[in-house]
Amino acid sequence: MSVVAVLTTTVDLRGAIAFSSFAVPAYYAIADTAAVPLRADANPAPRVVAVPGLAGCAVLAFSLP
Repeated sequence: MSVVAVLTTTVDLRGAIAFSSFAVPAYYAIADTAAVPLRADANPAPRVVAVPGLAGCAVLAFSLP
């Protein structure tokens, strides 16, 4: 029997799901933050994409229940 199957039937995983729901947008927010200071020749996506992406990730991460 799979470890995942045992865990899902015996343990309350809502905390892990909530953490994952916060961590994914936080990960992408870090990537967007790292893209902001790059020069135009080193950054395939312009800052006009990174800044709204960062804002969107922050709004999404902090609006989750």
